Amino acid sequence: MEFEKKTLEESRERASYDYNRSQEEDVLEKSYIKAVAENDEIYAAEVARNYRNKLLSSCDNQLVSDRPNDKLEAWKTYRKALRDVPEQEGFPFNITWPVKP
Repeated sequence: MEFEKKTLEESRERASYDYNRSQEEDVLEKSYIKAVAENDEIYAAEVARNYRNKLLSSCDNQLVSDRPNDKLEAWKTYRKALRDVPEQEGFPFNITWPVKP
């Protein structure tokens, strides 16, 4: 099945709508899967970045300086891997998501 290519503006608007509608990880993940299925590179990239940003913000509390954390280095490595997601070869259609410590 052929999907119509979306314009840059349409794809970004869809990704922004999905992100603003709900920042829940499962909604963003479903939006990403749909974007990949439609072969919409711009939409997939925007949603992947939104999903990555959600994952980054969800682990901020692990890095506060006054909290004892025996996995501090693992969390730092995880966050760096998340920040590097857009640099992966194959982005946005083929992403290897890092695993939380």
